[in-house]
Amino acid sequence: RCGEVSDLLSCFIVGLARQRLRPPDSWLQLFEQLLLQQLSCMSGGQLAKTLLGLARLQYKPDYIAVQLLLQRSQQHLPSMSRSNLVKVLHAVAKLGMVPADSWLQEYYKRALSAPGTFQVSGFGMMVWALAKIGAKPDLGWMQQLLDTTFDMNCASSSGDGDDYVGQCRTGSWEVAGKLQQMQPQHLANMICAFAKLDFTPGPEWMSWFRAQVGQQAGALEELDHFHIEWAWRELNEQYRAAADAISSL
Repeated sequence: RCGEVSDLLSCFIVGLARQRLRPPDSWLQLFEQLLLQQLSCMSGGQLAKTLLGLARLQYKPDYIAVQLLLQRSQQHLPSMSRSNLVKVLHAVAKLGMVPADSWLQEYYKRALSAPGTFQVSGFGMMVWALAKIGAKPDLGWMQQLLDTTFDMNCASSSGDGDDYVGQCRTGSWEVAGKLQQMQPQHLANMICAFAKLDFTPGPEWMSWFRAQVGQQAGALEELDHFHIEWAWRELNEQYRAAADAISSL
């Protein structure tokens, strides 16, 4: 019965968010109390959905509740699916939560070990959320996720993190097809996130990105153009800094 109540709570709050029906804060505060009572019963999926529902309703629990929710979600991270990893991180960012370094380290590990691959939209949401909360993941970790998400058929020369070196067969990349699945705003958000995370994808990936932006230029809002132009300048600066560092060796 405990699990049934937890499932009901997660489904109900997600349903309200989908219908854009925001109850008054007094109602949400009561929901928060009930949520905390059921927290020990909630699965990782239920918790991820519930947090995302609260985020979409723009309701942030109080400080103590936030700490308990982060603690419980960290316990679930080692077994979360990739879709739930995206949901929980996106919710944490939208709610303005600040996860501890131990939470993030657990998240990074699971993001690489969870079965399957991230959807392109999920990858975009994830890097946006990491930039939003001010995280600084290892650049090798970022590269490995980029490689697997965009089907770049990369063979790892080592484990993970900063030691990862992708050896890609460019003839088999499917980046262009993957980028076509993304909405214009999501393209802008993703490239901005790369710049904020100090992550510079390879020049060939960037050429595919630029081509896709060109195809969707008519659908981009003025703010999207601004974000992309800003990110492009930032990334070019990072490329130049990397080149200068290499030449000085």
